[in-house]
Amino acid sequence: MKKFFNTQFWLVIVSIVFSILLFLTAASSNYTRTGSQVSGTTETYTHTLENVPIDIKYDTDKYFISGYSYEKRFI
Repeated sequence: MKKFFNTQFWLVIVSIVFSILLFLTAASSNYTRTGSQVSGTTETYTHTLENVPIDIKYDTDKYFISGYSYEKRFI
């Protein structure tokens, strides 16, 4: 029996069983998450507002805002 545990065949058997166990654990976690009430999925809604006046107050001597038009726009 001791000789059997020292063979390469024993290591192959153990590694195959371990890999099947890991696969089943990963596959079953996907099924349990989808069937639960708290699945963690949330819905995200976006809405873009246009033509909204923005008043930016900052230290003009230290900072510069790129991508902002400084001309006043009237609707």
